[in-house]
Amino acid sequence: SRGGEPTARFSAKEVSDGLWLTLEYSYDLQGSSRQVELEIVEYFEDGFPYLRHTFSLVAERRYSGGALWQSVGPGPGQEWATGRHWVYVYHQGRKVAEVEYLVTR
Repeated sequence: SRGGEPTARFSAKEVSDGLWLTLEYSYDLQGSSRQVELEIVEYFEDGFPYLRHTFSLVAERRYSGGALWQSVGPGPGQEWATGRHWVYVYHQGRKVAEVEYLVTR
C-alpha cells in the first residue's frame, strides 16, 4: 500500500489497491528550477517490457530531496502474472533505480 512496508515478495491475492514504488531522491541544483523527466519501465521474467510511463518532478534552486510514490504493476481489477518482475527508472536514457519483486499465487 502507499506508504506501507517495503517487500520483495507477495501473493497476488494480497494486492487490493495496487503496488507502489517509493522513490527517494535528492539533488544539488545550480541555477534556476527545472523539471526532471523520469520514465518507469516494467519487465516480466521473460525479459519483455509490459508497462511504461513517464512522470516528472520539479527541481528547485536549492539542495532538496523528498520521496515520490508511483503506482506499478497492473491496474485495479487486472490480474497479476506470477513470477519475477523488475521495475527500472530512467532519466535521459540512463537507469537510475531498479527494483525486483516476486509475485506468488
